[in-house]
Amino acid sequence: MSAEMTPDPVARRAGCPLWVRVLLIASLAGNLAVVGLVGGWSMRGGHGYDDPDGLDPRQVRLLRMLPESRHAEARAMMLAERGALASHRERMKAVQADIVSVLRAPDFSAEQLQAALDARREASGAVNGVVHAQFVAIVARMSPDERAEMAGRLEDLARRWAARQHGN
Repeated sequence: MSAEMTPDPVARRAGCPLWVRVLLIASLAGNLAVVGLVGGWSMRGGHGYDDPDGLDPRQVRLLRMLPESRHAEARAMMLAERGALASHRERMKAVQADIVSVLRAPDFSAEQLQAALDARREASGAVNGVVHAQFVAIVARMSPDERAEMAGRLEDLARRWAARQHGN
C-alpha cells in the first residue's frame, strides 16, 4: 500500500465524539417526551375544566365568564339541575361507542357512520341547550354592570382565540 492509501486514524475520527452523539440522542428523546406529554394533555377531554362537583366543561367555562359575585349562585343552580344533563351526557357516551363500533366493523358503512355522527351532534346539541338555558337564566338576574363586565370578558376571550388561530 502506498502512503496515500493508508487510512489516517485521525482522519477517521474527524466526526462528532461519541459523548456528543449520545447527548444529542438523549436531548432528542427528552424533547419527544415533552411533545408527547403536551400533545396528550391537549387531546384529553375537558382541557383543564375538570370540576370537583362534576359540572360539565361547558358549565365550568360559563362560570369562568361570570362576575365573581355570581359564581356561588350560578354553581348552586347548575348543581341543582345536574340531572337535566345526566341523560344527555349518557346518550353522548353511548353514541360515541356506536361511532367506534361503526369504525371497527369489518363491513364499514358510510351511512351508519353518518347516522352515528348525526346522533352525536343531536346529543351534544341537547347538552348545549341545557347549558344555554342556564346561561340565560343566570344573565337575566344580572345587573347592567355585571352584564357589561361579562361582555368584556367574552370580547377578551374572542380576541385571544382569534390571535391563537392566526399564530400570534
